[in-house]
Amino acid sequence: MKAQIVPAIISKSVKDFRNKARKVNGIKLVQVDIMDGKFVNNKTLDVNKIPKLNGNFEAHLLVKEPWNYVDKLKNKFRLVIFHIEACKDVNYMIKLLRKNKFKVGIAISPKTKVEKIKPYLNKVDKVLIMTVYPGFYGRKFLLFTMNKVKKLRKWKKNLDIEVDGGINEKTINKAYKAGANMFISGSYIFHNSNPKKAIKELENFIR
Repeated sequence: MKAQIVPAIISKSVKDFRNKARKVNGIKLVQVDIMDGKFVNNKTLDVNKIPKLNGNFEAHLLVKEPWNYVDKLKNKFRLVIFHIEACKDVNYMIKLLRKNKFKVGIAISPKTKVEKIKPYLNKVDKVLIMTVYPGFYGRKFLLFTMNKVKKLRKWKKNLDIEVDGGINEKTINKAYKAGANMFISGSYIFHNSNPKKAIKELENFIR
């Protein structure tokens, strides 16, 4: 499957959100992290204040009770990723997103066994593997999470597998070789003076 770099926006203000979105305007897909300060130890811009922008955006919900966010995400996002750890009834969340015309992604944090996701692989459009402990830009890449990627790719050959966290020039090829085809990057891209150039650089490190 073709590799794709996906910039990740973490913002606490509308101004910062617009600034980051402008820097990656025209990129095929951009992810927006939405955090409630409860599921992870960080809080981002209130979901109601996220401006509607042109482009293809996906929402990564790092929140408790993600079903309460579905209505708020309409007309802003095409795909919504929720964490399996935040849902007692995963099938309900998938059905709710489908009912509201979203594509569906499911995510797991580093401590969660990948086997927990296996029953839902034919019901979702992608799986996101957290390759850091989530919450902030710039956290350390966890090599052991590559075993999850390898298992997922073995279970489903045509699955979109995103890896999220610590993706840089030293780690991206490890994730690619493990079987990931989508690479979420925040700090490497947005801490660069030229974010679009940083994206191209990451693409060149995939071999």
